Amino acid sequence: MARGVRHGLLPRYIDRTGLDKEESQLDHERFRTLLYVAMTRAAENLFLLTTSGKESPFLGEIAGLVDCEEYRGPKNSR
Repeated sequence: MARGVRHGLLPRYIDRTGLDKEESQLDHERFRTLLYVAMTRAAENLFLLTTSGKESPFLGEIAGLVDCEEYRGPKNSR
């Protein structure tokens, strides 16, 4: 199971301390690749959901290429 899925967040880069700069950059690229490969698997539509304040840094890279919409849950009907 992908690391982000285990943590309840996908895609999300997880900083792994102890890696040197080159290893850290490669790790970051692996997470980016995981997201982009997953995105290419969408047949018709792709919905990326995130939790406010816990956004993936990779979503900022595609922000200008996609339509964004904020959803705050169902409205209470009274």
